Amino acid sequence: MTLKPVLLQFALILIALSSSFGQVVSNQGKEFWTAFPSHIPDAPDGNPSLANMSIFVTSDKSSSGKISVGNFSANFSVVANTVTEIKIPRSIAYIDTSESGIPLSNKGVHILVDPGQPKVVVYSHIFAGRRSAASLLLPVESLGKSYFSMNYMQDETNDGKNFIIVIASNNNTSVRLKRGNTDLVPGGITLSKAGDVYEYLSKEDLSGVSITSSTPECSNFAVFTGSSGTRINPSDCTTAATIDPLFQQAYPVQSWGLNYAFVPFSMKSLSEPNPVRTRGQFARILAKDDGTTVQIDGLVVATLNAGQFFTTPAPLNKPAFITASKPVCVAQYALSQACSGNTNSFGDPDMVLLNPIEYSLKNITVYSSSSEDIKEQYVNVVIKNEGINTFKINGTVSPSPFSPMPTLPGYSYLQLNLNSYNTNNFHITSSEAFNAIAYGFGPVESYAYSAGTNLFASYTINAIKQATNQIIDSACVQDDYFFKLTLPFKPTAITWQLDNIEAPIVQTNPTGNSGSKNGIFFYEFTFPKTPAYDNFGKHDIKIHADYAASECALAGQLEINNTFTVITPPMADFDITTEDCDNTYKFKIKNATGVNGELCSWDFGDGSIIWGVPLNSTPSHTYLLAGDYTVQLILSNSCSTSLKKTIHINQSEQPAFDISNRTCVEKPVTFTDKSNFTNFKPVLWEWQFGDNQTIQATSNLPVYHAFTLPGEYPVKLILKNALGCILEVTNTVKIYTTPLPDFNIPQTCSGGQASVINLTTEEPSIQYLWDFGDINSTMVNANTSTLRQPTHIYSTAGIYTVTLTVQSANGCKQTVAKNVQITQMNITPEFDVQGNSCDGDVVTFKNLSVTNSQTIKTIEWYFDYDGRPNDKETFNNPINGDIYTHLYPPLPNNLKQLTYKVKLRIYVEGGCFNEVTKNILITKAPSLYFDTLPQVCTTMPAFRLTQATETTGVQGTGTYSGAGVTANGFFDPEIAGAGEHVIKYTFTTSSGCIKVITKFITVLKPLKVNLPQAINLEKNQSVLLKPTIQGDNLTYLWSPSTGLNNSKISNPTASPQNNTTYTLTVSNGICNVSATVIINVLPPIEAPNTFTPNGDGINDIWIIRNIEKHPDAVVDVFNRYGANVFHSKSYNIPWDGRFNSSYVPTGAYYYIISFSGSKKQITGSLTVIR
Repeated sequence: MTLKPVLLQFALILIALSSSFGQVVSNQGKEFWTAFPSHIPDAPDGNPSLANMSIFVTSDKSSSGKISVGNFSANFSVVANTVTEIKIPRSIAYIDTSESGIPLSNKGVHILVDPGQPKVVVYSHIFAGRRSAASLLLPVESLGKSYFSMNYMQDETNDGKNFIIVIASNNNTSVRLKRGNTDLVPGGITLSKAGDVYEYLSKEDLSGVSITSSTPECSNFAVFTGSSGTRINPSDCTTAATIDPLFQQAYPVQSWGLNYAFVPFSMKSLSEPNPVRTRGQFARILAKDDGTTVQIDGLVVATLNAGQFFTTPAPLNKPAFITASKPVCVAQYALSQACSGNTNSFGDPDMVLLNPIEYSLKNITVYSSSSEDIKEQYVNVVIKNEGINTFKINGTVSPSPFSPMPTLPGYSYLQLNLNSYNTNNFHITSSEAFNAIAYGFGPVESYAYSAGTNLFASYTINAIKQATNQIIDSACVQDDYFFKLTLPFKPTAITWQLDNIEAPIVQTNPTGNSGSKNGIFFYEFTFPKTPAYDNFGKHDIKIHADYAASECALAGQLEINNTFTVITPPMADFDITTEDCDNTYKFKIKNATGVNGELCSWDFGDGSIIWGVPLNSTPSHTYLLAGDYTVQLILSNSCSTSLKKTIHINQSEQPAFDISNRTCVEKPVTFTDKSNFTNFKPVLWEWQFGDNQTIQATSNLPVYHAFTLPGEYPVKLILKNALGCILEVTNTVKIYTTPLPDFNIPQTCSGGQASVINLTTEEPSIQYLWDFGDINSTMVNANTSTLRQPTHIYSTAGIYTVTLTVQSANGCKQTVAKNVQITQMNITPEFDVQGNSCDGDVVTFKNLSVTNSQTIKTIEWYFDYDGRPNDKETFNNPINGDIYTHLYPPLPNNLKQLTYKVKLRIYVEGGCFNEVTKNILITKAPSLYFDTLPQVCTTMPAFRLTQATETTGVQGTGTYSGAGVTANGFFDPEIAGAGEHVIKYTFTTSSGCIKVITKFITVLKPLKVNLPQAINLEKNQSVLLKPTIQGDNLTYLWSPSTGLNNSKISNPTASPQNNTTYTLTVSNGICNVSATVIINVLPPIEAPNTFTPNGDGINDIWIIRNIEKHPDAVVDVFNRYGANVFHSKSYNIPWDGRFNSSYVPTGAYYYIISFSGSKKQITGSLTVIR
């Protein structure tokens, strides 16, 4: 549209009419605006991953257009039901945080569809390493003048900020941001040109901030809200939560609603078997008007004033119904991955604005992105129950079922995983309108956006079908419709030009309907279709709406352009030609024009219709009844054309045949032609029996055929006349199995019971008739029987003929006869079971059978006659008293005993036999477990053995035996002695079953260690400790460790400063032994170098201090000539200066103090003075 003198542009939408006042449009459109907001990048290893932006364009029809921002421009084209991605240059479109707070020229990303091209659906996706967000874009006709921001809380631990982005879609756009009555931007925001952008950043939660045009009549604009990066986690989750940006295009308040369905994101994952995202998501409800009452699942949770919001105290993990008394906006918030309920789940913070139930769609095309590291893609759908059966995604039913909304009767929801589809583009339809949310998750990564919605529109021109009041975008010539114009202002004049070939028609101060919705006023005006619309083709519509001057713009004119198509109807003719044979005709199209596609339909007038056959085909049709028929050729290209012709049909003749005789395998079946023709004269009869067998005949005489296998066979009779015309008829014959009787009667002796072994294959409802051929039979012992396995007693020996006749439920019958030899018999079978019969043990049987006059040739043992009646063991020439054994399979775990039926059959000469049957009881044998016995030492005390147990609960008594085992169940290592010994555990059940299990126990030899009782050592000296040790694989521990160089070796060096008693403990891990040694730390010997042995009582003897502490000391004194003048061991009596009872002369002497067993010596000079 064009504003004169101010230039504006609006897109025309023809989608849906919601009421008599105001319009709704879908998210499909021809013009869109978006922006690239500030983004906090992820920076692993210090390398930030900068965000990029892509625009994704999709449509259910092929279309084209242009995307531009700044000096960047790119054309796009999109094929129907596919997606086209256009990457936006970061350097041109990205808004840096330093650019916030100022108007930015030409930063808006503009998406514009080419003139005359179909509408498209557009998504904006901002993505970087683990930091992504996406939004559905709204067409310009759905934009408004009043918004509220939706954001989330920020914390101080990251650099993220909440943002509000305003994008001008027209020149001279003035906007105010207010929290309550406070201007966040004093003086407001002025954007002079379309495409100018303003970004407002704040650490505060901006939810509830109003974004409004400065005056009521100012131009519409686009708003995006969110965060450059934030955490979303419940208060009880203290895990270091990851951050993600939030990014959603805000809905103008006129598109808000009263009722919302909240469906949690899917808790299923392709990579995790357990439920994920079990915590659910937060919901936030934002009010437009004062006094708004909010309910969740019927409970009042808040009463809000304009700009106030309510956030659920905890995430919602179940579907919920949110309703309000006045229009509200609802957001759903995904949690940080670490707080989502399963650490193996995918996800991260995200925000999606929900669509009210009242703004739903029946047909959407949605793109589900897998950019960056998105691993799982989903769509949530809420729909009326009536629409479930017609719900289709890409033309097929949903592979997942819908579930009822718990608190919203009549509605159901679907959480559908999209990964199994081989596409990212989805066309979703239903007979009932629905709401949908598309979302995806990856490792600490997520996105979510509306999959499609209806929105309130301000400027629309629609063609309205008169009969149904339905909006249409094309019509046929004969259709009755008019045009309706909706404006947000009352025009001073409207100029209508519905086609270029017609002159414009001006209405001054036109009169129309007016109304309001959500506080927005609308004016509606209608205009009839003009004569130009009697012509086929596209008609260009141009409407000018003049408006008066306002404070936002000068007086001007709104220009709305659109095209409307009058569809050319298809045209054609067709020929009808007869075939040579009875009442069959061919139909062929000629001169076809204006046909949509290559298909057509035929109505042959007798109730037979074929749909969608190729135009160039020549279908044939046979009429079964005589009469006149109207044949219609139906062509369609949105407008349908029907061409009719009449055809006359003579009486048709039909063949028929009968099937007689019983239909059993290998039994001939009779087929008789019962056709009654007036005109058709057959000369050849061909019978096809459906089993690859055929009979050809030249007359209608009956034919016979036997089938070799049972089943249903389509038998076809084909009749040909002399002209080669064919008539045919097919009937189904069912052939039943003929039972094959067979039996066997083992040779039996007179007076014995002859037991028949029926070998006939058993079938349902089969009947048996036995004739035993016994003229001596009685009423009690009858000659006939109808049992499957009968018995009969022959009273006398002889040969008898036994006959068996079997008949199936279908009457198929067969007979077989066999002779049986009956001989005389006089034997008594008998046996006994020896000992106990325990599970797992061989059972012993003793043959006690006897015979008076006949020799027993063979005996047969049936050890499990009930369970395995055909399993037997045969022994020839047995002797009375012989022993036989059998091992039965282990009893099942749930049984403690089991009864077996044992049969002994005795054969004598001539093949006669007699038998006896007894039951034996196999009782559960104990199951034993013997845990490993620990190694012990001979020095350990006796201990009770408890390591063996019975594991199945069988009642009984267990005892231990073996070397060192006492009568009361103790093991005494000293009695057993060193070595390896076998310990046996014997368990006897109450029924006498015995089980034994053994284990080895190792008794280790005692360790030995010896140390000297004491060691003398002078202070500051060391000694190597050398114990004598016997044993292997030993460890050592000296205590105390004081004065030792290593307390864990066998030979440490000891350097104690005081007398110390050391204890050495030696261990091999099982046995321990200890020994002690005392180290006496002796004071040093101090020998004076002079003394005066002169009898004055002072210093008369040589006193050597501390030598009494060294009892092993030896003292020698030598004169200057080397002669030994004194010698003493232990120095118990000090030297008085005498040698051989005489005093030695005054002078110098030399002494040596040595120690027994040591090379150590103390030497020095000694002066004797008198």
